[in-house]
Amino acid sequence: MWNPKIQIQNIIGSPRTRLSTEVEFTSQREAYIIETRRIKGTFSEHLELHNFPFDVQDLSVLITTELTDNQVNLLEDEKELSRVNPRGFLDAQEWALRDHVEATQDVNLSHEIFATKKKYPTLTFTFIAFRRPGFFIWNIIFVMALISSLSMTTFAIPFSGTEHRLQMTATLVLTGVAFKFTASQSLPKIPYLTYLDTHILGCMIILSGACVWHAVISLISPTSLALTLDRAAFGVLVTCLFLFHLLFGLVVYCKLRLKKTYYDKAEKLYHEKAEAMYPEVYTQKFRRKPLFNKNKRNKRIATGPI
Repeated sequence: MWNPKIQIQNIIGSPRTRLSTEVEFTSQREAYIIETRRIKGTFSEHLELHNFPFDVQDLSVLITTELTDNQVNLLEDEKELSRVNPRGFLDAQEWALRDHVEATQDVNLSHEIFATKKKYPTLTFTFIAFRRPGFFIWNIIFVMALISSLSMTTFAIPFSGTEHRLQMTATLVLTGVAFKFTASQSLPKIPYLTYLDTHILGCMIILSGACVWHAVISLISPTSLALTLDRAAFGVLVTCLFLFHLLFGLVVYCKLRLKKTYYDKAEKLYHEKAEAMYPEVYTQKFRRKPLFNKNKRNKRIATGPI
């Protein structure tokens, strides 16, 4: 007699779907029609990569309907807990999946381009994935920091040997370009800089500054003034290198702390809701440890039978 015409809006292609319908009666003899769908497919998601490789991604399933908000209202089930199974996550080596799910109601206005001015309700279920940045820290950021610090060793060559200084510095710059190309292979073509891009470009600017200085000092006659200027340039470049990495580390740490605090609060509310729904099976011992803990080993704890 009536069907809500539920659709998954952000699914790609033709997924495999298995649908079943049953009637459920409450203790007050109220009847509810339960429609269950098992869907296997690929879902699209817009990734925000400004903080790459220290980014946190919201992975969503967007549910909508062909009916307007006057005909149907989409609400999260208050008797069942929305959940995700982190143990079934295939990319656990690159991502850390949080086990809480957030539901958000909204209205889809995209149909206004056809001058219908109708509103279509949507319900978005979102779970969180933290990228594990260890690979990029040790293989790109740390190595790039070492390469940029090696540019300071060129000042050990007397400034009269300009060609040797320039040769070493140019080699380091080309090495930085190779690392930038390697980092670009890990990202889609995006029109903005990520944290990884910022770090690599910052190191290359310091390398370029050293290279330019070695060219400038060759124009000055080798006197005591030139030696003083060369030592001053060395001090300035070392200070810039230290301050750049210090500022970069502080910005990354503060960003991660803010995100950790926000998602820890959301996860706490989710666990409180789970305990209220399942007081007998969802207890303190079934809770998973936070993603950022003081333990050195990253242990994964089962979330219990729910």
